Amino acid sequence: MKTLFSTLALGMMLAVGTTTATAQNLSQNAKVDQNGMTDDLNATGIVGVSDWNSFNRLSRYMYELRGADAATSRGMINKLVATASLLDDQMPAWVNSEELREDVVDLYDDLAELRAEKNDDTFMENLEGIAEAFEDTREEVGEIFAEYIKVNRDAYEEYMEEIESDRSRRKNMKDATEEYNEEIKDLKKVTKGK
Repeated sequence: MKTLFSTLALGMMLAVGTTTATAQNLSQNAKVDQNGMTDDLNATGIVGVSDWNSFNRLSRYMYELRGADAATSRGMINKLVATASLLDDQMPAWVNSEELREDVVDLYDDLAELRAEKNDDTFMENLEGIAEAFEDTREEVGEIFAEYIKVNRDAYEEYMEEIESDRSRRKNMKDATEEYNEEIKDLKKVTKGK
């Protein structure tokens, strides 16, 4: 089952919501696998990220492309290239890492190269590389998301420990905020890939 992850930090509270969609909902073209992509796109993982519309649109297009014939696949390639060109500019700060930017560049380069391919047979064969580059990007987003959630949960736990200690409320709030902010500094390590 595909999972759409979205995060929302409200004040000192962390709220994480999920929305699920099946692969059937994401791809109407997968009945007959004419382009060989049906098995190349994983049936689990992230298909969308809140506040990253270009990634979400690209994901939807990739699943629409599954199993499509040559004409449909060629027709979609311009949409894929145009959407992929926006990934870097629209990437939310919390997922912006060097590794992810590299994956985005690789995906865009592969798409642009595929768009230039004139031979239909070669074009259809090279769609597998596009699926692979997209999966690499999704995997990196998933790793960043997991680390982001871990850091935020740790920070929240530290905050709650300080709030619940047996001191004055004002002192507890001050100490809790300091602990939370100290833990949140680890988010910089997430985007720097450390």
